[in-house]
Amino acid sequence: VGQGTSVTVVLEIPLASAPEGSEVDAREGGLPWYRQPLILVVEDNHFQLRIVKATLQRSGVTLDVALHGAEAVAHVQRRVDAGGKLYDLILMDSMMPVMDGATATREIRAMESAYRSSKTGDELRDAGNARPMIIVGLSAEGGPGYEQEARDAGMDGTLGKPCRPETMRKTLKEVHRGEWKRGTFQSASKRASLHF
Repeated sequence: VGQGTSVTVVLEIPLASAPEGSEVDAREGGLPWYRQPLILVVEDNHFQLRIVKATLQRSGVTLDVALHGAEAVAHVQRRVDAGGKLYDLILMDSMMPVMDGATATREIRAMESAYRSSKTGDELRDAGNARPMIIVGLSAEGGPGYEQEARDAGMDGTLGKPCRPETMRKTLKEVHRGEWKRGTFQSASKRASLHF
């Protein structure tokens, strides 16, 4: 009694590939099936919203939608309050009723900063929040003035509207791979030149 054998088994198990019939497959340009990015789309134009949703859903993401900046702030606040995963990417329209994109971004950045400063690095990693949220402004009114406003508000870059599906997919993959960094700024004009 009280005696026994302790056995440790070490197994080398290769990473799984996407299951047969998986909705996201690398051949289709999707992202790995085992980590679906969490995205918030903030857009008041229902036509543009349909295009963005259709493009992103085909990329195998988990998608939330807000119709104006105040809804976006509320979405982020709920996630902060729950202590769970924050968004990997927020696509933020600039001009919306109730609250514009710049104001919403400032409020979201303040919430994110308070949340991140109250957690240890391990707690952030365990919740899937090792990287800060990436916020990308969407606007048909591009140019240096808008880009400066977006940068000042705390956005990480801009994309022009209407958004080309291939530009959205490329941006999503770059965010997923960690190529967009908080504190750098990707301009719409610079990014557009990469896709023509």
